[in-house]
Amino acid sequence: MQPVTFEEHTAQHMRDVLYPVQVIYGIPPSKSNCYRIIQFKSKATGANHASLAKTQKLRKYENDFIKQCMKYRNRNIDGNFEIEVDVYYPNNRSDLDNSLKCLLDCLQHRDVSAIKNDNRCMSILTNKHIDKDNPRIEFIIGTDLASRRHNQIIDSVLIEIQNQIPSAIQDMFNREVLPHIQKLKK
Repeated sequence: MQPVTFEEHTAQHMRDVLYPVQVIYGIPPSKSNCYRIIQFKSKATGANHASLAKTQKLRKYENDFIKQCMKYRNRNIDGNFEIEVDVYYPNNRSDLDNSLKCLLDCLQHRDVSAIKNDNRCMSILTNKHIDKDNPRIEFIIGTDLASRRHNQIIDSVLIEIQNQIPSAIQDMFNREVLPHIQKLKK
């Protein structure tokens, strides 16, 4: 494998700064099972009313999330955004989609303020993994993650090509071909 140049190292560092991976330990509870109906009587009218209240399990997860979510805290992203999520469950019984609503709600919680409104989420790329010893979610929020993925593919293909080129023609490749490949990046 080729040594990493200063420019490549700097570019990777900037990607890490712009798109930090946030890890939250624990698994978000399913939103469908996180509310209970509470009945109460109106003091003013005496009429019965019902409302939804968060369960203890959801409140605990939200508190844990608030403590752990530092990389996106107070970013207040108010435009369109994309999110990439890797969910690591302890087993295969959980549904992937159940984690997403809870994650987005936690990101807009007033004590996190990573995003202003989850209705501005334009794309979600989600992957399910099994890790019985370390359940967690990992995510990246950005405004141009598709371009980031595109550039990562170009970079990985380029590294593979460079590893296959004989050293005798490496300089010619870097001078004549590499600039054209770099133009493919967005």
